[in-house]
Amino acid sequence: MGGGWKKLENKGVSNNIFKRKIKKKLNINRIYNYYGLIEQTGSIFFECDNGYFVSSIFSDVIVRDKNFNVLPDNQKGLIQLMSVLPTSYPGHNIITEDIGKITRIKCNCGLNSTHFKIYGRAKEAEVRGCSDAR
Repeated sequence: MGGGWKKLENKGVSNNIFKRKIKKKLNINRIYNYYGLIEQTGSIFFECDNGYFVSSIFSDVIVRDKNFNVLPDNQKGLIQLMSVLPTSYPGHNIITEDIGKITRIKCNCGLNSTHFKIYGRAKEAEVRGCSDAR
């Protein structure tokens, strides 16, 4: 499931707790989280076996500071998502209000694309979104 959780953040559970409960209740062992925005149609970043989100051959990620300068790897900042998939609107390049960092590691998951972590929304971010019915 995805989206529409911004106003329900206080009811959330960690990724590990969620996976543990699904495994216990449904006996499913391979559960993958994903990250993406409805505003960037078709671009989702799946979680690898080691808990990192991974870009695809159609997408990439940049991390920027509060002045929009590109940050070096392993530094937290605003996530910028790029994708070649959206062509009917300017959704190919979106700076989010999410905080994350790119982690250039030799991950044993076998995927050679950009690996990154998400830490949540920026503290100053307004609680809103495309699912917000105001």
